[in-house]
Amino acid sequence: MELVIISGRSGSGKSTALHQLEDLGYYCVDNLPAALLPTLILQLEREQYSAFKGIAVCLDARNSDDDLHQIHPVLKALPDTINSEVIFLDASNDILIKRFSETRRRHPLTSDQRSLAEAIANESVLLEELAQQADLTIDTSRLTLYDLRAMISGRLGGESREGLSLLVESFGFKRGVPPDADLVFDARLLPNPHWVTHLRAKNRPRYGGRSFFRAAAHHRYFYYANSGFSTVLVARISTVTAQLYDCCHWLYRRTASLGLCCRADI
Repeated sequence: MELVIISGRSGSGKSTALHQLEDLGYYCVDNLPAALLPTLILQLEREQYSAFKGIAVCLDARNSDDDLHQIHPVLKALPDTINSEVIFLDASNDILIKRFSETRRRHPLTSDQRSLAEAIANESVLLEELAQQADLTIDTSRLTLYDLRAMISGRLGGESREGLSLLVESFGFKRGVPPDADLVFDARLLPNPHWVTHLRAKNRPRYGGRSFFRAAAHHRYFYYANSGFSTVLVARISTVTAQLYDCCHWLYRRTASLGLCCRADI
């Protein structure tokens, strides 16, 4: 079983890395007390969790000092069946301060007596031992979210489950547009096979539905205009902005006009 430890200073991109590992098929746990790591591994070695590629755990300064010092002995004591790797993320102090200022989130080590800059410096000391044990250290100061995700994927390899899948479906306007639709194509300019007696109660694509639509006056224009637009859009989403789309959903008023209708899950 693969075990990936994600660590680093707050604001360096640990959550992004953990989300990417989840997309890659890992069972992910954020802010796990280091002392519970052997128990978690023992639990996830059961057959019910065999579908997961491995375990990804985020360990950082939110752990107690004692737990942080025990991480190395805990990893050394793991059985030979566990292949562990420690990935440490970091960024310059200025970048970390800027990120916290932009998100307006509280640093976990700040207090009424400790400023953000002091908390970041103190975090470096707490995580110094873990940083030295890292198999890979990534400086995210100049990396975008997409760069970091690509770097994590490239390091761990394997097949990713983040590929774009499309679900195409039809709907009726009288019931309203489905709330999870990202794109809607209105095909009401095409004739409705429901009003053709011999097609109404049959599987339309199998029993002449396609021929019926292809004979329609505006079918060719509708088909090529929408398929061309969809091809460019899907290619763009897949290569550049796929991470931004939780779901990309194409909906057509009538399914048979294109043979199917679609929704994309990343």
